[in-house]
Amino acid sequence: MAGVKLQSVDLQVTIFTALFQSRGKLRVSGVLQTFLNDEYKTTLSVMDAEVTTYDAGGPALRMSQPEFVIAKPSCEIVVFETPPAQGTISFLPHTETVVVYTDRLAMRGKFYMGTESNINTFVGATAGSFLVASDISIYPLVPINGEIVANGPLALVHKTAIRALHRA
Repeated sequence: MAGVKLQSVDLQVTIFTALFQSRGKLRVSGVLQTFLNDEYKTTLSVMDAEVTTYDAGGPALRMSQPEFVIAKPSCEIVVFETPPAQGTISFLPHTETVVVYTDRLAMRGKFYMGTESNINTFVGATAGSFLVASDISIYPLVPINGEIVANGPLALVHKTAIRALHRA
């Protein structure tokens, strides 16, 4: 019996880590949230990647790589240039506009959470590793080399990257 082959799609993304941003195509097989939250898939591959470090105090590193592999727990924010196709991501029913802080970036967006959740509980109450936000804006908290992707229609934030948050 042959295995089921999932349909793959390339999504234009920028992935922010604590050290760099990587812009390129994320190849996703199957449902986006299932793909990202799969605990057995420990990395994300950005194809045709343009990688830039942040550190304004050190030499700027810019490179192009045909494939750039990032450990999934290091993927603090994944920004989509265009929203993924309908049905590839599910949105919880309640939203609040929240600002979340990582070590080097702040991100403002409409975060999706359960009907019983609020900003005090939704990070721990939401299933999976990534939280969904729409209409996002990103701001550097420290001086950085070059420019960052500052806006997007949709982003996923790794729960472990969030250091603090508040209502916008």
